[in-house]
Parts: sequence; structure tokens; C-alpha cells
Amino acid sequence: MKRKEKRITPLNRMGSLKLGKILLICSILIFLLVPNELECVKTCEGFIEKAGSFPLTEGEYFCRVIVHNDCTCLFGGNFTEQVEDRSYFMDILNVSNLANPTKIERFDFTLYGYVQKAEIKDDILYTFTTWFTETVGGFHLLLFNISNPTSPWLIGDYREENTTIPWDFALYQNYAFMCTNTMLKIIDCTNKSAPTLAVEQLYPAEFIEISEDVLYLLFDKIQTFNLTNPKQPTLIGEYTGEGKSFPVSMVVKDKFVYTGHRWDGLLVIDFTDPPNPKRAAKYSFPNREFASGGEIEAIAIFGDYLFTCGSELYLFKIKNPNFIRRIAKIDIAIQGLTLFADEKAIFVISNYLEIFSFQKPVDYLLIGLSIGGGMVVIGVIGTILIFYKRKKKKNNGEKHQ
Repeated sequence: MKRKEKRITPLNRMGSLKLGKILLICSILIFLLVPNELECVKTCEGFIEKAGSFPLTEGEYFCRVIVHNDCTCLFGGNFTEQVEDRSYFMDILNVSNLANPTKIERFDFTLYGYVQKAEIKDDILYTFTTWFTETVGGFHLLLFNISNPTSPWLIGDYREENTTIPWDFALYQNYAFMCTNTMLKIIDCTNKSAPTLAVEQLYPAEFIEISEDVLYLLFDKIQTFNLTNPKQPTLIGEYTGEGKSFPVSMVVKDKFVYTGHRWDGLLVIDFTDPPNPKRAAKYSFPNREFASGGEIEAIAIFGDYLFTCGSELYLFKIKNPNFIRRIAKIDIAIQGLTLFADEKAIFVISNYLEIFSFQKPVDYLLIGLSIGGGMVVIGVIGTILIFYKRKKKKNNGEKHQ
């Protein structure tokens, strides 16, 4: 009994060939349409959700927030035009339940002043505060032991008065670097109970960051310094290009500097070759409202994600600093002034403390590229097989003649 051979008619061959061509064309179009510029974004609502909040007492404000384990240090003060009537505080909150943060204790900061910035290192809370009277002003660098976060106690205090007030500070090893508009102050905190001034350098700055033994200063340019000898920073590079107008914040990750600018958005500078820095990327926020103070007031980084706050809270993916993508946004009560981000949540200070939960999103761009790549492979292989079968059929036909 003869075996029946499946006949491939010209119609079937043409249909298969057409299908292969369609697959190939579609897969190529996917690659062409995938955004490869910074301004192209993928908005994925739902990765950031409002989880909870902590209200203000009437007449008070919050200015800074920092989180340690399940405790939040929340700094603020009271509204008053009279200098002598101003008071300041630090509230300790339990945030193990993000939906219902509770106040554990309040500590009076009136003797120290307004908290400009706070950092935590090795269970030590470093707070930089400024104060003014009718005639003089000064600042404090306060060191608190927070091994028990619910009961911090003051262990050290470096202070100056009748001096230029610093703008920002950063920690490196046992030193605190404080920048002013005229100089850089380096405070030796080896003895936590008695910090002392180690040296002053004529390097002005508004913002300061330290990462991987490199000091970054932002003023009318971005300068980098080697900290092999922390008491004698040595200049290794500077960026003098765009991105110096109205800076509001600066963070550093993997030798890339991310600076926020009130009117110009987010700028990324590549310092992987320190003597020759260059612009890596820029993101301009849509629908900027100049009357509201711009779309960006502060920025923070956690892992491969960057957060900015202003009239809205934005989430960016920055795994590749040359191609950061906005992947989520959510409204803020009024205007976000500062924020703190960790693996658990984002804490934003607006007219009260807002807490947002954060879930790492699926990388839809990566999935899209994977699908597109798969379609390209299938389309190419399918087209080759169809042409191979046609050629084989033709050759067999010629042999039978």
C-alpha cells in the first residue's frame, strides 16, 4: 500500500510565505517603535500607592524625614514671625504599619534650631541644624545614639556662631563635610562625644554628596575630589556644562550625578571618567507650572529607582543612566518639599507627612524587547524554512523531469 504524500499547493506555499513575511515585518516594526530616547516614557500606574499619612498639629510644619528600621525621625517646628517665639522638634514615629503611623515620643529641638538635613550611620543620627536670633546666627552638628530608635540620646555637639551658615552636609568615614557658599568645612567625628573642626578649604558649594571615596560639590559647576586623604581633598574633575541654574537637589550613584533643577528638570552627568565628565541624559517634566515652583523640589535614589517630588511624585528606572525612564507617578497633597525612600516605602513631606508604598514594577520595556526579539527570530527562521522547502520542491521537480 502506497503512502500518501501531503501535497503542498501553490496556494499553501504562498500563504506560508506571506505569513512569514508578515511576522518578520511586524517584529522589525516593534524594534523601530520601541522608544530609545530619554523623553519617551512608559507610564505604569499602580506601582506607587498612597499607604498612609501623619497629620500636622495646627500651627506646625514638617521639614525633614529619615527612617531607621521601623522608626521614623520627623523634624519640624512652629509657624511664627517672631524669632524669639520659634520652637523646633523631633518626633519619633512607629511606621511598622504604614497605614497607621503612631507617634512614640517628641524631643524638643528649640535649643538647636531648624533641621536642614539628617543622616544615619552605624546607629548614629547626625543632624545639621541652623539657628538665628535678632543679631547673630549659627549652626549645630548633633550626634544622637539611636541604637534604641525609640529613645535617642545626644552624645555629641559641634557648633559655631557668628559664622557663614552651611547649606548641606555629607558623611565619610569619621568625618562630616559641610559646605557653605564660600568654603568647605571638614569636621572630625572620630570622638563622637567631642567633634572638632579638622580643616577648612576654599571650595564653595550649595549641595554635597560623597560616593565611592569621591566628593561631589555642586555650585556654579560640579566638581569632584579624591578623598584618599579626607582632610585634604584633591580636585580630579569638573563639569561646567548646562544644569547649574536653580539646583534643588543632588544624589550620586555609580559615578553618575543626578541633579534636580526647579525649571529644567532632571539632569544626569557621567563621571565614570572623572577628568572628562559629560552629560548622559536629561528629563524635562511635562506641563510645568511655573507659578507652583516647578515640577521638582527634591530627589532620592534607592536601588535602581529614582524618585522626585514636586507637584507629583515620580518614579524613574535608572538601571542604565544613559536611558532613564519614568514608569509611574502619583499626585501629592499640595507640593512635595523633601522625601526619603527605602525598600519599604517613600516618605514625602508636603503640608503633612505622606507615605507611599512601592512595589517594583515589571519591566515592560524588557518584556517588549524580548517578545520583539522572539518574533524576529521566528520570522527569520520561518522565512528561511519556507524558501528552503520551495527550493527543495523545485529541485525534486527538476529531477523527475
